[in-house]
Amino acid sequence: NHISRGCCCFTWGHSASRFHSNAFQRQLQYTDFPKGAKHFVRMRRTTLWWPGMTDFYFAYGSNMNPERMRARGLAFNRHEAAQLPGYALCFNKRAHNKSGIAYANIAYAPDSTVEGVLYQLAGDIEVMDPFEGTPVRYSREQFPVAAAESVIWAWVYVANPAYIASELHVEENYLNHLLSAGDLLSAAYREHLAGLAPVVESDTPADHKTGLLFNV
Repeated sequence: NHISRGCCCFTWGHSASRFHSNAFQRQLQYTDFPKGAKHFVRMRRTTLWWPGMTDFYFAYGSNMNPERMRARGLAFNRHEAAQLPGYALCFNKRAHNKSGIAYANIAYAPDSTVEGVLYQLAGDIEVMDPFEGTPVRYSREQFPVAAAESVIWAWVYVANPAYIASELHVEENYLNHLLSAGDLLSAAYREHLAGLAPVVESDTPADHKTGLLFNV
């Protein structure tokens, strides 16, 4: 296991695997990932060309906080730990209203894994789009993520290239949303989240409700 700090990306040494099953399956078993394979192929479904739908949402950023999910009005039946092999977490999505501030994003990294929270939704994922600035700042796509006993296609927000930048800082309040996932993240992942980018205090105090809704 190792941690890569280049480009503010977290690298956690889970064994990645090669996806080789029917792309039209919504759920795949672990047996579809051969042991010892070194890469997890970059398979994802965009809302532009994939007509299928999923009731799952994989959060790797501030929406790992279930209280934020509830405050934003996206209902869910349950949530659990999940992983996205073949990608790394990066704080390289620039804030549109705060100079030098970063939000979470994912980047292709074959030997890395992103840890996060998988929600089984009871509501419409489109409820979250305005909070993520979709489709302008983040696009919403489908990725296969590994849950406890299966691989599930889930919605994932990915920063659009026009909003990616380097040498950004993370506000403490934002980072706390990620850390609120608690035991759904491994101890090592929680420990090193704060080391992905310089952390600064939030310059705009906010009441609890507003802080759950927005990054202020």
